[in-house]
Amino acid sequence: VKAWAAEKTKARGQSREASWWPSRLCCGSSSSAVLTGTGEVPPGGMAMENLWLWGDRKISGVGDVSELIEKMEEDVESTIIDANGDCWLPVPLKTGVRCRTVRMVAMGHDHCLIVTADSLMYSWGNGSKGQLGTRSMQAADTPQFITYPTDVLKVAAGEEHSACLIEGGECFTWGNAAGGRLGLGSCLTDGEQLSPKRVIIDVAELRVLRSVSCGSQHSALITQDGRLLTFGTGWFGRLGNGERDNEYVPKLVEMPNTVKEVHCATYHTCIVDSTDRLWVCGRDSALCRDAQNHVLRPILFEPFNQPGEERCVRSLAAIEQHTLVAAYCLSKKDSIELWVWGKNDRGQLGLPPTTAPVIDMPWRLQIPELEEMEERGHVDIDIAQVATGLHHSMCMAITTDSKGHRQPLVYSWGSCGSGRLGFEQGTEDKLQMLQTREKHKGKVPERTQTTGVKHLRIYPPVRVANRWKKGQKDGTHHVAAEKPESIDKESAKWIDCQQKLFEELPDCKTKALQDQERKAEKTCKNQLDFICQLWNKPSSSSEVTEYTLRQLRKDIEVEYLRTLNALQMSGSGEGPQMEKPQWVKTDIDVKKRLLKFEELLWILQQQPVYMASLSEILRKNSVQDEEHQIFRRTCERIFHDLYEPRTLHLCKATLKLIMESELDLGRFLTDLFDPIKSHVTFLITQMATHP
Repeated sequence: VKAWAAEKTKARGQSREASWWPSRLCCGSSSSAVLTGTGEVPPGGMAMENLWLWGDRKISGVGDVSELIEKMEEDVESTIIDANGDCWLPVPLKTGVRCRTVRMVAMGHDHCLIVTADSLMYSWGNGSKGQLGTRSMQAADTPQFITYPTDVLKVAAGEEHSACLIEGGECFTWGNAAGGRLGLGSCLTDGEQLSPKRVIIDVAELRVLRSVSCGSQHSALITQDGRLLTFGTGWFGRLGNGERDNEYVPKLVEMPNTVKEVHCATYHTCIVDSTDRLWVCGRDSALCRDAQNHVLRPILFEPFNQPGEERCVRSLAAIEQHTLVAAYCLSKKDSIELWVWGKNDRGQLGLPPTTAPVIDMPWRLQIPELEEMEERGHVDIDIAQVATGLHHSMCMAITTDSKGHRQPLVYSWGSCGSGRLGFEQGTEDKLQMLQTREKHKGKVPERTQTTGVKHLRIYPPVRVANRWKKGQKDGTHHVAAEKPESIDKESAKWIDCQQKLFEELPDCKTKALQDQERKAEKTCKNQLDFICQLWNKPSSSSEVTEYTLRQLRKDIEVEYLRTLNALQMSGSGEGPQMEKPQWVKTDIDVKKRLLKFEELLWILQQQPVYMASLSEILRKNSVQDEEHQIFRRTCERIFHDLYEPRTLHLCKATLKLIMESELDLGRFLTDLFDPIKSHVTFLITQMATHP
């Protein structure tokens, strides 16, 4: 699976003319994102920011807004960042991650997941249903590292649940388990799964997966050989298995062709086969089949399957009850058109919601600025990608002029609340100019409302500010500076050197540093290659490299968090959170100090001999002594997680040693394993009554 992903990434990278080209668009409920480049860090290179976010502060708050704050200080009337902290222009991800180069991004209703170039997974946003996978239901305003699993290839986000694929093709899910959307079996049909848990697939040939999609209440998987599995809520037949019942484990969906892509919406599912044909199942109104029966098994999308007008999918996005498709006609493969249908109550399909709240048949959406470009000159337009959220949508168009110069343009439309559209400055003036031209040509302008309170406005497709383009900020290009002649002259005084440094322009300094870097790389190439190879996976298990240390650090982090969870200390700022009131009353000192002795308690768990010796010493004292009670409570804590095999073995070893000690010290038969005094009886009782 990893080789397949690397091959696809390489092919994508070869088709790009610059590393700043957008490679993935993503829409959440009130926020948006653009991922640029391939998401890989070249050997010996530095990790660079390539994820740009805007919209709701819960998502965009992790970006670097320093430049936008400077703009607002210059223009006091600017609302680039509004009173709620929502960001109206794209900003790069800057905080909370070790490697700032992002390989993949996915957005749910109001949470976000990313996979960085080092195959680690992070999440932030709303976590009320456990959808962040951080073993907590608290919201996170900075990216939180998900300790398990690692070696992540892909992520997907639904409304209140999430999923990922790891190296080897296994799937993990977490979040809201209602309706079986996590695929974890009939034992988990409601409630929350707070950390990633592996999805079990019984059939061996279906266990290697290459794609995952999460809808509002159901999910779908694609196997390595192109077969489709679905699970979750089955209303309206959205699972495509011929039934309306919920499925709590992945179930195979019969398809005539192998599957290339799958997209789960709220009430319907869209499937793209290996020939780029569109198949659908689910609610009739979401599939342009009003007043007909719901589709329980995948069928070809009828409007795209008319004789002489067969259309295939280039890119597709679906959510709730609306769908967007960048499609091409079989008779004219070079022309990519944007088609939309479904719910349009917030203008998310690009038409005025007052005149078309629902589009019941596919409608070809025209982008005003691209139409204007085609009228002005010889420009080829290619719709490369689409994305959609509840109330807005996006697409990326690639324009090619007569000289062969290509340029990617990102457009967004719909409700602009929270700044989710991220459009350029002067958008209203540009739209007004286009409307005026259309009126002069005798056309009726199909424009959505762009006046009134800013956060309530609805816009047609407008260009997103491409702040991610290298060497370009706010439309101004940097001009290479010339080096002053005085720089090359020799200096005999310290003041002269300082003067030269002051006179040298920043671009000249950068160029000089780059020249020095090239010389150093040429001189020390072998040493640099050796250092870079330390980060790669060693060829043999006996070889110790930075990769080995990194893996050990991950294992230690996982075990550390597991230990904290067992001690009920995660999330505590003052000490462990006691579960029973009597512990708080009788053990105030222990409660205050136990946090300082986490490592000591962990050592106690690993040292059965010490615990047995401590038990032997305490037997000489009265059972009513506080030391006895502390000893028993400590045993309950350190041996709490008896489902973990290592902890269970340590508990058994401790029990054996204490049993031998009590047998040696017992004078009479009645002294052995007394129900009140004996620590052996206490430990056996704890094991027997463990929930």
